Amino acid sequence: MKKVYLFFLFIVFIITACTGREKECVISGKVDKADYSGVKVTLIGQGDNSKESIPVEIKEDGSFKISFKIAEPQFSSFNMIFGEGGKMWQSTYRLYIKPGKDYFLKFKANPGSKVKAEVDNKDLSNRALIMYNEVLNAKVREIWTNTPEPQYAKEEVISFMKAAEDCINENAGLDEEVKEYIKVWGFNEYMGHLFGYHSMYELMKKKRFAAPEGFYELIAEPSVYLDNEKALLAEKTVRNIVEYIKYKSGNNSKGAKVLDVLENRINLLKDEFSNPHIIDNVLCSLFSGFKFAYKTSGDFEEDLKGYSSLVHNLQDPKKRDEFIKEFSALRYSMKGSKAPDVVFKDRDGNDVRITDFKGKVVYIDLWASWCGPCCREVPYLQKLEKEYEGRNIVFLSISLDSDKKAWLKKMDELKMHGNQLYIADSGYDKMLNISGIPHFVIYNAEGKLYMSKAPRPSSMEIRGVLNSITEL
Repeated sequence: MKKVYLFFLFIVFIITACTGREKECVISGKVDKADYSGVKVTLIGQGDNSKESIPVEIKEDGSFKISFKIAEPQFSSFNMIFGEGGKMWQSTYRLYIKPGKDYFLKFKANPGSKVKAEVDNKDLSNRALIMYNEVLNAKVREIWTNTPEPQYAKEEVISFMKAAEDCINENAGLDEEVKEYIKVWGFNEYMGHLFGYHSMYELMKKKRFAAPEGFYELIAEPSVYLDNEKALLAEKTVRNIVEYIKYKSGNNSKGAKVLDVLENRINLLKDEFSNPHIIDNVLCSLFSGFKFAYKTSGDFEEDLKGYSSLVHNLQDPKKRDEFIKEFSALRYSMKGSKAPDVVFKDRDGNDVRITDFKGKVVYIDLWASWCGPCCREVPYLQKLEKEYEGRNIVFLSISLDSDKKAWLKKMDELKMHGNQLYIADSGYDKMLNISGIPHFVIYNAEGKLYMSKAPRPSSMEIRGVLNSITEL
């Protein structure tokens, strides 16, 4: 039997201040699929609401039921995951829930990745949300399957917004909150496909996308739809504003200093948007993106000073401190910097530091049990370690696993020996600004960073690099 997992992700966005008395809501329903073998339902609160996970008993006929209490209306996401292993597929639906109301949902799963959802016809809000969701899914499938040529592309991306307007018009009497949500949702889909069209086109067509004149001219200013706190209910709002700001400020900004580019984008954001919550959320995304892509201009301390000054545009002092602290730690990713004095754990729970091996060259493998390419490097690493036995070099494997048991199990499966360490809460990967694994790092015998992105054990270059540094 194929498994069907239903995840109720109730992303709790309270519409107004939570001052009313909580009332019970009930969501029940049925999955019309004969070969399901299990369902999991989870209720998750966010923001000021405590996170809560509620298991749901599933009957043999596929029916389910969940009850919970809320004081104000909220939007939620209902995720369905079918299958298991490498044959899993997902459908997601948005719902609008009111205190004290009962809701019934019916889902019919078709072969492939299509799911048909139904609600009571009197439930206008959820009928409209499901209607746009299914229109959207169909349009996304179509645009990826039959990607239009550039001259027809703009009309196609505008249709995402028009479909949202049609959905509102076909469901007269909608709650104003739901109307506004669908408008923002449709505008976000329009913006997302507009700014992402060139990537999709080049991937599907295997040729360069030449944007027609006026292609990126928006049919409405983003602030008209997105400059309000409720726009944060839509998951793509911040991402689309960031893309818009980057485009309008000049995505490449050739020749400009990176901090000047960031400052320009911040000024543009504050010129076009006024809502403090929108501004702070977009600023967080801009600062995170800057840190992620950061490469020193040659004077890290000067960059830190400039970055810290810009971060003070954030209203939240706690977030300001976090961004400055994280960026400050990037000094450890600069060539010639001393290894951070952070603590890792070996399999027996003992403390281990990189500085414990000062006087030796240190070659570090950052990996995880779930990372296929990481595991494929292990035999090459073991061979390399054997070849350099007796030389002034030590090899450390540091796991980024969040599940310690998975790390221990994989080590035994791969018969990994030597210095096997667990990253624990050291934050070492963030200090090195590591974006993916496997990742390899080399420190010289003085304990200073020699290569922040060293060759893999399976590469042709690694022996030349190790030979040169161990002979210094």
